[in-house]
Amino acid sequence: MKRWMLLLTMVCALSVGCMAAEPETLAAGALQVTASFDGGDAKIGQNILHITVSDRDGAKLPGAVVTVDPQMPTHGHGSSETPVVKDGGQGAYTASPVTLQMQGHWKITVTATHDTETGATVLDVTL
Repeated sequence: MKRWMLLLTMVCALSVGCMAAEPETLAAGALQVTASFDGGDAKIGQNILHITVSDRDGAKLPGAVVTVDPQMPTHGHGSSETPVVKDGGQGAYTASPVTLQMQGHWKITVTATHDTETGATVLDVTL
């Protein structure tokens, strides 16, 4: 019985954490990659993602190769469209459409490569 109560408590705690308006982010790699949705929040349908790529010292990096991969891990599928990333110069990039075609848990991985260095961030979003 205690195990079930512990499991129920954990599920409730995780559910409350997933309801946050701001997506959680996880960053990794030598490059600093940040991403945010146009208007602040992701929505069901087509979204625009604003991305910044910097080196370790914070200098903005134009000319990086940036990819955006939206996935629904609990459903085992990705987005219905592949986002196109445009380099806006001075380390700023825009990806669209970032299509989140249904409610649920999404992980949007943004990866950047510049010369031999790579960095990534993962937006954890629940719609």
